[in-house]
Amino acid sequence: MSLASRTAEPLWRIGQHHCGAGPSDRPFAEQHEHQTIAIVRQGRFTYHGEHGRRLLETGSLLLGNAGAGYQCSHEDSTGDCCQVVHFSPTALDEAQSSLGRRRTPRFTGSVLPPLDRLAPVLAGMAHDPEGTAPELLSAVLAVQDDADLRIMEPTPREQRGLRAATALIEARLDEVMSLDELAAIAGMSRFHFLRCFRRVHGTTPYRYLLARRLALAAQELGGSHRPVAEIAFANGFGDLSTFNARFKAAFGVSPSAWRVKLRSHLSHRFG
Repeated sequence: MSLASRTAEPLWRIGQHHCGAGPSDRPFAEQHEHQTIAIVRQGRFTYHGEHGRRLLETGSLLLGNAGAGYQCSHEDSTGDCCQVVHFSPTALDEAQSSLGRRRTPRFTGSVLPPLDRLAPVLAGMAHDPEGTAPELLSAVLAVQDDADLRIMEPTPREQRGLRAATALIEARLDEVMSLDELAAIAGMSRFHFLRCFRRVHGTTPYRYLLARRLALAAQELGGSHRPVAEIAFANGFGDLSTFNARFKAAFGVSPSAWRVKLRSHLSHRFG
């Protein structure tokens, strides 16, 4: 039995949200009933909420405050799939207290981009959401303290360009793409593209790509028996030593140790 089921008030509830809306569908007003973290597992869309207009791509996190109104739109794609976790006020208080933070009932932003420092907890959510949910909340609260992640609202032109660039990154995660190539498809100079990308996504294009590769590799390590080297090459890493170093820097352990750790955790919980 999970911690969430031992209390009178469940600390969190986990579900899936599938949306089939497209560019021709008019957005409608909705409201968050609980503190919500949604992991975008597939697709891309624009979130219009209390902190303005924000772009979400596969691997991004949407943060919703209880009672806050919002709308979602799909300007150039159809559909998305999100793994959604609704947290109770008690869960938020406990997570903030454990981090030594001043207690507040609200998230300070609406979106977190794919980040390599979040890759471990997102991989855990793919395999053991109930066991990883409290880690997800703590990780999000800790990352939100980073002053470099003050996501800015893009202009309509910047939004179109960044969507094109991130769509290319997602379609070619295992390939090497140059800054010039990404800037060209975004319709910007390389310097403006770099500034705009970091201002909107809170990270550089390279670290964005690296985080996506690491997240996919980590999920596959936990869910398959393929050799580590094969997984590394399939996810765009040119050599095993680079993959091992990048993975350990983000996850704190080697890929092989991560696989053993995750399987041991799952065996303990469900065995």
